[in-house]
Amino acid sequence: MSTHQLIRFSRTARLLHWLSAIVILWAIGSGFFIVLMRPEKAVIANIAELNIAITLLFIPVFIFRLLVAYFNEKPSTPNLSIQQQNIANKVHVLIYGVVCTVLISGVLMMEHEIKVFNWFVVPEILDKGLMTQTFFILHRVANIILSLLLIMHIVAVIKHQLNGVPLLKKMI
Repeated sequence: MSTHQLIRFSRTARLLHWLSAIVILWAIGSGFFIVLMRPEKAVIANIAELNIAITLLFIPVFIFRLLVAYFNEKPSTPNLSIQQQNIANKVHVLIYGVVCTVLISGVLMMEHEIKVFNWFVVPEILDKGLMTQTFFILHRVANIILSLLLIMHIVAVIKHQLNGVPLLKKMI
C-alpha cells in the first residue's frame, strides 16, 4: 500500500462502476417490466433483443472491471469500522459473482443465435432442452438475488451518506 491515503477510486474504476450500474439497472428494470407488466409481444421482442445485445457487449467490459477492481488500490474509509469494511468487501464480491452468474446464464439459456445490433452473430451454444431451461431458471433466480443485493447496496450507501460517511465522494 502506498504512503498516501487514496480518497477516490481511479477514474477508470469510477467509469466502469457507473457504466455497469447503467447497464445492469436497465437490464434488470426492463426484465422486470417484461415479467410484471406483460407488454405486447413486439415490445417484449424489442426489449429482449436490445438487452441481449447490450449485455453480451457488456461481458468484456465487466471482465475488465473485475480486473481493475482486483489490481487497483481501493480508497480507505476510516469512518467505517474494519468489520463494516470487511462486510462491504464481501458484499461487493458477492455482487460481482452474481453478475457473472447472470451474464453467463443469460448466454447459455439462449435457444437461438444472438444477433448483436447486426454487427455480428453468436451461434447458439447449447441445443434447446433441459440445459437451456435450467440456465433460464438460474438466470431468473440470479436476477432476483442481484436485485436484492443492489437494493441493499444502494440503501447502505444512502444510510452511510446520511450518517456522514461520504461514500459517494469515492465514486464520483
